[in-house]
Amino acid sequence: MSRFSNTERVGVNRVESIFLSDFEWIPRTILQTDVGIDMFVEISNNGLPTGKFFGVQIKSGISYFSEQKPDSVVFRTDGIHINYWLNNSLPIIIVLHNPVDNNTIWQVVKEETIEKLGKNYKIEVPKNNILNKTFKYQLSNLNTLPPGLLKLQRLLFEKSLIEKIRSGDEIVLELAKYINKSSQRANIRIIEIIRAKVSEDDELYEDEDVPIIREEELYKFSMTGISGRNSLYHIYPWAEFDLDIEFYENYDDYDEENPPGYITIIAKGWNWDNFKELAYYNNGEAAFFRYVMSLNEYGKTFIDFFDFYDGKKQLEINFNAH
Repeated sequence: MSRFSNTERVGVNRVESIFLSDFEWIPRTILQTDVGIDMFVEISNNGLPTGKFFGVQIKSGISYFSEQKPDSVVFRTDGIHINYWLNNSLPIIIVLHNPVDNNTIWQVVKEETIEKLGKNYKIEVPKNNILNKTFKYQLSNLNTLPPGLLKLQRLLFEKSLIEKIRSGDEIVLELAKYINKSSQRANIRIIEIIRAKVSEDDELYEDEDVPIIREEELYKFSMTGISGRNSLYHIYPWAEFDLDIEFYENYDDYDEENPPGYITIIAKGWNWDNFKELAYYNNGEAAFFRYVMSLNEYGKTFIDFFDFYDGKKQLEINFNAH
């Protein structure tokens, strides 16, 4: 089931398109449930990621424009969302999208823009804060942390994904790399593999030892400058990427009527260690790759840091070390 309704999806797609095409930044849409953020946006310069992020909450629908003042639209929310936004490690903006006239406006969420009304709150979104390149400089300077703290901030907001991998959840990265694009553009999806046993009473039951496998999409985004597998380490420096062997061995899209351009994987028994970068599908426009994500030493070290940061673990100091 999609996290977004049709109206919400229209707004998310519009905001994603603005940041990707107009700003030439990297929007990462969050597809699993989140209390108050729909998208992370990474600022890039000339196609190169800067490591500077901010979060975006998107509200799409004519109803969000029903309460207006001469110069602003009033957005009302509750304390749960306000506390989440103000205590987030990233700066947050609220974006309102009107699907009728395609108007998209924004406001920074901070104490100065929030007004408390009893148990609830309101934020006035200026009508002239139209989400376009006019505000590119202002938005690019929302995150003012120095480079060292930017790296820590990035790890903190990727903590949930890191912890999923640490706990043994199966997380894969699917890469669709456009072949004839000089910009080296690629689409990336982060997917969680969920395996479930079924009972004999279930209509899907065939063999109790064979689990039903489904995929839940967690994130998706597009970016340029992706030359191949090695580029992924610039996006997730705490991860390792190994071919999803189970998927490759079971993948077969061979079509006897239209064989050109298709790749059939018949590689059972191959020494997969020899293959770090192998497309499971190529339609002439894009090549598709799939990798299982795991934690490298950098990621494991920061797991210890996260546990210490959350008070779950004390750091051990060996005073006898020479």
